[in-house]
Amino acid sequence: MKELPEEYEKWQRDKFRYRFPGGESYMDLCHRLSTLVLELERTKRPVVVVSHLSTLQALYSYFRAIPVRKIPSVKIKSHTMVILSPHQYGWKEKRIEI
Repeated sequence: MKELPEEYEKWQRDKFRYRFPGGESYMDLCHRLSTLVLELERTKRPVVVVSHLSTLQALYSYFRAIPVRKIPSVKIKSHTMVILSPHQYGWKEKRIEI
């Protein structure tokens, strides 16, 4: 972030709440996704989500009960399907590289 060193420093201090100029924070994203999460919770059929990394990190964290502060550091490899299946103790996970 050579172009915006001050902004980068602010982001490093709080990656969850920091909002780049003209952008949204992870916190903003989580609020925006809340309606979708409710729909996903009610759905009885399989759902496929194809999206940007930050959205996938937020959704994955929700379903895996990862604390919101850790969302920016959740690792999701590119070109990988993450399959979450309901299980009696949460979610069963399978990853397939494509």
